[in-house]
Amino acid sequence: MPHLELTTSIASPATTCFDLSLDVDLHVDSMARSGERAVAGITAGAMALADEVTWRARHFGLWWTMTSRIAVLDRPRRFVDEMVLGPFASFRHEHLFVENGATTTMRDIVDFRSPLGPLGALVDRWLLEGYMRRLLEQRNRHIRRLAERPEPSAPAGGAGSEPVSGLGGVSGTDDQVDGRPQRAGEGVEDDGCHHRRGEAGEQERDDAGAGVVGQEDDAGDDAGDEQQAFGDPQVDHVGAEKEPFLPLEEVAATGAPLPHAEPPLEQTPGTAQGAVPDQSAPDHADG
Repeated sequence: MPHLELTTSIASPATTCFDLSLDVDLHVDSMARSGERAVAGITAGAMALADEVTWRARHFGLWWTMTSRIAVLDRPRRFVDEMVLGPFASFRHEHLFVENGATTTMRDIVDFRSPLGPLGALVDRWLLEGYMRRLLEQRNRHIRRLAERPEPSAPAGGAGSEPVSGLGGVSGTDDQVDGRPQRAGEGVEDDGCHHRRGEAGEQERDDAGAGVVGQEDDAGDDAGDEQQAFGDPQVDHVGAEKEPFLPLEEVAATGAPLPHAEPPLEQTPGTAQGAVPDQSAPDHADG
């Protein structure tokens, strides 16, 4: 009867190595080359005491089926799986875990025996012993790789992280900028945007003010041009002051002739109050 012993050193706690060794999915992944899969019983996840699983795999070009049961379980130190039904006359696999500081020593002790008596003994010695050892080593490398895999790092900006401060005391984690949440590290950029927007607003206000001043200057220039063209009502074209305007009564008192005024078109002379008689019309005095 072949007897195999393998020792594997793993930089991980014994509980981690123990649980990985009982995981059906891990075993399927480690035996991907032979296409092994669980087809009955516990077909996924971790196995417990008295659980059974039926494996189907291809070896030496043939498909084989074997059902195993967890016969002994002492977490995290030891468990044993034994064949219930399959191609061997007997098969027993003992798993031992010894933790020493940050390292765990995992030992595999396998005893198996093929049927057909002396012919089966020759097959075990010359073929199956080395083949089974390579399968176990392949499985143990997979367990060690997963057990020693580093823990995923905490996401940036998660719980316990310090907020990132931007300019002006703006927090870069969960503050509001322009009514929207600000993401981590966004404070400096947003503050710069505000600064640029502020400069643009001031530039627009300066341009608007310059436009108003320009319009006022243009209006003043236009008024000056108009005044220069038509003259000030109180100043003649050469700058001499004109005589002040006098009412009609004062003009009449001076004896100067009154200006000619024609009545409105819709009224006849003498009908409108205060109308001035037409000086050009002859007087109609009685005989």
